Amino acid sequence: MRRQICAMKRFFQLITGLEETVYEKFGLTLTEAMVLCSVSGGCTVAQDLATEVRLSPSRLSRVLSALEKKGLVERQRSVVDKRSLINKPSLQGEQLIQRINSEGIELPKELEFVLEALPQGV
Repeated sequence: MRRQICAMKRFFQLITGLEETVYEKFGLTLTEAMVLCSVSGGCTVAQDLATEVRLSPSRLSRVLSALEKKGLVERQRSVVDKRSLINKPSLQGEQLIQRINSEGIELPKELEFVLEALPQGV
């Protein structure tokens, strides 16, 4: 058990470093980047988005509000269900996603190995 916990400690150190890199390069937290990626990929309904990025509805709401304040996401009332908001990337958000996709970030080798082991579409 100790070995796994120590390995997890290293994993979280790598993720923290990755988050710092993403923030320095693109001005987003890792969570904001994941949500923006999902919204830009077509996941627009909050309930589906919360499931996809594994955030509680209240946490997702705060992240979407932050993205909206940064001008990266637009939120509109659903015509089907007036209680729901539809989230979509703004032009600025789409441009940032394109920049992230084209520039990318350099991953530590240990994280590359982990990400390569994940099934596609996860």
